[in-house]
Amino acid sequence: TPAKIPNPGQKQVWRIYDRRGKATADLLSLHDEDPRQMSQILLHHPVEPTKRRLLRPDDYTNIEPLQVTVLDAGRQVYRMPTIDEMRAQRDADLARLDSGIKRLVNPHIYHVSLTSRLWDLKQALIEQTREAQP
Repeated sequence: TPAKIPNPGQKQVWRIYDRRGKATADLLSLHDEDPRQMSQILLHHPVEPTKRRLLRPDDYTNIEPLQVTVLDAGRQVYRMPTIDEMRAQRDADLARLDSGIKRLVNPHIYHVSLTSRLWDLKQALIEQTREAQP
């Protein structure tokens, strides 16, 4: 099924916060893309080609990377947080989720989207695979 097709390439994950400071979407990009440098961000649904959303700079307040480099050339380059620091970060992250996402009955869907470059790469690889089949 289309939902099971993996997203290609080396990727980075970003969290986008709306004007209220609430997490509005997570964004998968290729490793050399930085949505903070984009004049506008087109969010593509990972599977549905007609589902997308355009974000302009006044639609969001912050974009943060969710991945950090822990090891580089076999050496630890990241200071591991204490359990209390991890707990505080978790509490802060939960506070920045909309209450509709956190509710147990009929929760809203939290969106994970692809950048245009990642979407285009994925579609090109799918098309190449279809053309190669007899």
